[in-house]
Amino acid sequence: MADTFENLKDLLLVRLKPKRAAEGLSAPGSAATPPRVYLICDPRDQQAVEPLEDFFYERGIEVSLPGFEAGEAEAEETHQQNLRDCDAALIYYGAAGSHWVDFQVRQLQKAAGYRESRPIAVRGVYIAPPASHRKDRFRSVSTDVLREGAPSLAEFVKKLRESGKWEGGRRK
Repeated sequence: MADTFENLKDLLLVRLKPKRAAEGLSAPGSAATPPRVYLICDPRDQQAVEPLEDFFYERGIEVSLPGFEAGEAEAEETHQQNLRDCDAALIYYGAAGSHWVDFQVRQLQKAAGYRESRPIAVRGVYIAPPASHRKDRFRSVSTDVLREGAPSLAEFVKKLRESGKWEGGRRK
């Protein structure tokens, strides 16, 4: 009950907040900030995602990660803030099970509620080791599926840049 009330309160605060443009503030992905990817991963994959962090950084893209060291409430707050601020989201499907990935995909679909009704334009699931039958069969209509070793990360970055008209790491 308390969790539901808190979710309702958060949604109402977001909806009632004046538009950023009307306040003269920079929106996520504005000229003052580089594009931002929210790299969602299971705590067991923290080291495994480091090459992806490096990949994005080398291309002038900021990376946000979940609040691994935070308590449960703070971790959820960090998650919601990352969903609000990101220009793209990438779910790392490594050590976690398929149920965890399905839940994360649904979270991305619901993220518009935190973003003044703006969906996250660029979304993907990155399939990583260890290999499994479920990973081989993973498909999604609502998000891109990126396979390790494929040129799909470059395509993900291209979509990110096209979605916000980015140039030289900053929005035009």
